[in-house]
Amino acid sequence: MIKPGIKQIGGNFRTRKLLDNYTPKHEFFLSMFLGAGWYELNKPRCQYELFNDKNSDIINYFEVMTFHPKEFDEKKKGLFGLVSQQVYNDIVDSKLEPKDDIERAVFFYYINKLSFGSEGNSYRGVTLPTSCKKDSVAKVKAHYRGIIPRGVRKKSYKGINPKVSRPYTNNDCGLLTPIDPGAIRRLRYVNITNYDFRKAYKLFFRAFFKRKGLTQECFVYADPPFPGTEIYYGNDFLPDDHYDLIEMVQETPFNCMLSIGGKCGFYIDSLKEAWWKIKEIEVQYSTNAQNPHKSREYICMNYDIKKLSKMVMDNQPSIMDYMGA
Repeated sequence: MIKPGIKQIGGNFRTRKLLDNYTPKHEFFLSMFLGAGWYELNKPRCQYELFNDKNSDIINYFEVMTFHPKEFDEKKKGLFGLVSQQVYNDIVDSKLEPKDDIERAVFFYYINKLSFGSEGNSYRGVTLPTSCKKDSVAKVKAHYRGIIPRGVRKKSYKGINPKVSRPYTNNDCGLLTPIDPGAIRRLRYVNITNYDFRKAYKLFFRAFFKRKGLTQECFVYADPPFPGTEIYYGNDFLPDDHYDLIEMVQETPFNCMLSIGGKCGFYIDSLKEAWWKIKEIEVQYSTNAQNPHKSREYICMNYDIKKLSKMVMDNQPSIMDYMGA
């Protein structure tokens, strides 16, 4: 399994294998919403791949991971290897400004690791020493009681829990974990863009359908923000964008798969009318290990996977080769 090193709200860490089972044979691939890239990095490589996301911090992170992995890992040491709410707040409040793209990626990584639910909005703090006995847990709680002001703890340190699986260290949040070498190799021949999903699709459509007339050889995957969660994405995705996406995937000549959840009834109704195949699944999402819950999601496809097969290819030319540039 290839690990991207970051997490995003609604990421496909738990569904990546299931999505791979519904991935059809293809030579050319477009992901319109890369996010943390759990599915994209772990799917079989094909001849050409375009990973897109409108969040420039995500794209910068993956570009730095690809081209400057050693510098990135080195930069994480020292100040950015410490679990510090002060450093966290200074980054969020722009008191610390990145000097270059590498430091910008480190800032993004730091916030992603230390924020509650990887939202970047609230500091989740540290984890406490492992303990499996009630009396030991009580001692741990007593030891750490009073270290964090009561009001601050309720507001920000929601990740504190004495019943954790790892000891208390500065690396407990994964700050010093090196980049997965597999991720570096996997991204080597991938085209990464920072466009609105409409522009990314238009580029892909023009290159492979209009210029080459390809259809079944191409595969498009969409994992948009779930309806009702747009607030977490700022201006990167607005509620009205859902309707543009629905129209786009309904009209595409390519094989297309869409993952959706939340208040997505209008997605399901529209795609059912277009005779899409829809698979309902349950996924366990929780930021509280003691109170897990399952969420209902849907894998929507404009093809019948039972009638299609898969393919693995290695060489990936530039998209410009297909645009006649």
